[in-house]
Amino acid sequence: MRDLPIAAQVYIISLSILAALTSVLAVRVSVSAHVDFRLVVLFAALICLAELSPTVVQPHQVEVTVSPIMTIAALFLFAWPVGFLSQLLGTFMAELRAARPWYKRLFNADLALLYALLGSASQRLFGTLGPNSTLVTAIGGTLFMAVGYAVLNNGLVTVAIVLSEQLSPLYVWKTNFSNMVGQEVAMPVLGLIFAILWRFAPWSVALMILPLWVVRSSVKLIVDLRYQTERALLAFADAIDARDPLTYRHSQRVAEHAVEIARQMGLPQNEIDVIYQSARLHDLGKVGITDQWLHKEGPLSSEEMAQFRRHAMLGAEMVDHFSLFNAGEELIRGHHERYDGQGYPDGKRGRDIPLGARIIAVADAYDAMISQRPYRPPMSNEQAILNLRRGAGTQFDPRVVEVAVSALSRGTREQPASTVHQEAMAVLPIATE
Repeated sequence: MRDLPIAAQVYIISLSILAALTSVLAVRVSVSAHVDFRLVVLFAALICLAELSPTVVQPHQVEVTVSPIMTIAALFLFAWPVGFLSQLLGTFMAELRAARPWYKRLFNADLALLYALLGSASQRLFGTLGPNSTLVTAIGGTLFMAVGYAVLNNGLVTVAIVLSEQLSPLYVWKTNFSNMVGQEVAMPVLGLIFAILWRFAPWSVALMILPLWVVRSSVKLIVDLRYQTERALLAFADAIDARDPLTYRHSQRVAEHAVEIARQMGLPQNEIDVIYQSARLHDLGKVGITDQWLHKEGPLSSEEMAQFRRHAMLGAEMVDHFSLFNAGEELIRGHHERYDGQGYPDGKRGRDIPLGARIIAVADAYDAMISQRPYRPPMSNEQAILNLRRGAGTQFDPRVVEVAVSALSRGTREQPASTVHQEAMAVLPIATE
């Protein structure tokens, strides 16, 4: 836990103290109220089983399970200590099997108990589900739990990540929870259905197996779709680089340079993510360029150059077909635009070119210059930086160049063994990929 920032440590300890005090109160109430602990054990087992099959949301390894459905059902059916203690015991058993640092286990237990505490508040406001219950109990309790769960769960996890990794709260929420709103709303509804089936006949809750499986599968499908699409596109981009052994890892290095520049410029993390993805995919359109042109040692003819320059537009069109990643479409399309308006494919100039595209253009040119070419050895780091300075205001955004020079000139960099294909920009002959 010492590797966490002080604020994150204080946050986790504070939640733990609150959860511990509530647990003591729940045990005392249970003993005095003669709670049936068989129900606690049963629901704890169901919660544990659900917790052992989590779906992991990238990029911060946030886990999503259907265990809240069991907790909600218990809080609809029984006195609040049953749901609370079921959550306590079920989470404890699941965390014993989890392979993660102890303070993360503690935080997960705190989170589960505070969610159960939310359910207890719902029970005080709307009561339990019984023979004389009204629609107010069912609808009010469900809405309270739906909104409360989304706010409490997302909020507490978001704050923990923000304090641990110094990221924007909005960025953390968007990258981890924005696609899960439907599933979070569905959980309280399924919890209510579970409770109704239990009231009808406890054995009938077996009918919930299919809906629970559907909810879990839908969450996993959303997460897997994003992850697998990203992996596939990046693998495709790397395969294009690998068509020529001398261009291997070019896109990866351009992405690293672009991220370094973007961070030095103080851009928010969500914009840095888009720049990274776009830089990794900036040459995707070269799938439509023949090997003969890519490997040609001499200059390209005007007709060949015109066809070659289509790769920026082709790459943008390819990415635009993927809704999860089309935020970078303009950056890929514009990474060969020039600050003076003499670039391609659209001839944009100055700040009409997206900032991310201007950053990628500098990173791309830098990697091109320090890389081996068929007709020349790689430039030194100093010579490449000098050329970037010469291109400021004509080929490149001067502000981006200023930041790039600061970011890229820290010490002598290892020269990569990759090659970039010869493509001269008009006016200033700085070759870029």
